[in-house]
Amino acid sequence: MLRERQIVQIMPAEGWNAVFVEQLPTGERKLSSEPLACWALVEDEAKDYDRPRRQVVGLAARALARPEVSDCGISNNFVGYLRDGEDIEVWREAAESRFTGQDELQDKREAGRRVLAPSSTP
Repeated sequence: MLRERQIVQIMPAEGWNAVFVEQLPTGERKLSSEPLACWALVEDEAKDYDRPRRQVVGLAARALARPEVSDCGISNNFVGYLRDGEDIEVWREAAESRFTGQDELQDKREAGRRVLAPSSTP
């Protein structure tokens, strides 16, 4: 069980986007992206760990009814991260698995987290 997250540090995320999926009434799944406002190093205390856990997450400037900046990973329809100019369709399979219950989405997220270490950001 996670407790409150705290932001330890933020860094620029210029050129990065968060990818989201929504299921339309027709059953089709639509991919969309939102620009990241920044990367954040967050720390939380989890019941199963004996020390705080840290990870890097993207904070997106979501164009919702009320604009806000939020941790992409806590959104139910978050799929992954994408650099400007990359094809959003690379996330299609992971987006589909979100609705079929496969583990591929988690694999893509973990792979994305490894790629997104601060030293690899532009």
